Amino acid sequence: AASGLAHAGGEQMLVAKRIHTGDGKTPVAEAMAWDAQGRVLAIGSAQALSARYPDAIRHDAGDATVVPGLVDAHAHLMNLGFALLRADLVDAASKDEVIERLQAFEATLPEGAWLLGRGWDQNDWPGKQFPTAADLDAAFPDRPVWLVDGDLAQQGQLEAIAAEPDRFGQLGKPAQASPDGSSFFAVTPAPTGRDGKPIPPARLLTARPCLGGRLWITRFHMEALRSGHRVEAIGEAGYWDALRPHADTIVIDSPAADRNDMAIILAPFVDMTVLVVAAGGATASGPVILRDEIEAVGGRIAGVVMNRSTDKPPKFLSRLAG
Repeated sequence: AASGLAHAGGEQMLVAKRIHTGDGKTPVAEAMAWDAQGRVLAIGSAQALSARYPDAIRHDAGDATVVPGLVDAHAHLMNLGFALLRADLVDAASKDEVIERLQAFEATLPEGAWLLGRGWDQNDWPGKQFPTAADLDAAFPDRPVWLVDGDLAQQGQLEAIAAEPDRFGQLGKPAQASPDGSSFFAVTPAPTGRDGKPIPPARLLTARPCLGGRLWITRFHMEALRSGHRVEAIGEAGYWDALRPHADTIVIDSPAADRNDMAIILAPFVDMTVLVVAAGGATASGPVILRDEIEAVGGRIAGVVMNRSTDKPPKFLSRLAG
């Protein structure tokens, strides 16, 4: 049996064990014929189409299964626009060339604009080493970065940086981390000092500088709270608007989404969100769900980073845990 159009000349025919047609009436066929313009003329059995189009050029796929395909010519116009706002680091032959290209691109930027670049492949470099923050700090000393440790319950960023003085230098004296007394979190009930007066939330967050003042790291003073206090992020832009003029880059290290929803609460007030996913996770559904929730509140996902680091507990804890 066969169905299709009349002869058009210049026909060709494909024969295979199984051709999925996408046609509800004939979902699977053995053969398909088409004309010189690529228009499908008929589908059906190989015997029927061979008899119907005896002069057709025959293509025999043997035992193969053939499925419909779509050739889509398109352009990512938004990505093209973003590319024009970044330094082009494609084919950079070394870390030094990356710095040179960034310096050239920086000269075209207005004051306060983000300096972005992408496209390098360190595997093409001698030594195959990634560029580091120290490399960028040395080349762009006047572009400060704020690292906000958003994990208020388990502070770790300041301690991690303090543990590497050879890399980050000595930490400077702490200073209040709020330019105007605002905060991005609320504490309930309000904590009080020794004098019985309420402690403003902003006083619970300080920041210390390193790298000669080019990097500031925050620390939340959980020790000032007592049992029963609750700390939650608030969905307001005030703190971030006040902090922006004091840094070219603000990095917020939010806690894992399975612990609280800070990443979702703050997503509308940041320029972009990068999801950090533990390598070897069971499924991809968790990051996808989080991505959808962040985009639903107006956030923008810039990408995903796979975290391959592992934390080993102290030996005595391993023994206790068996």
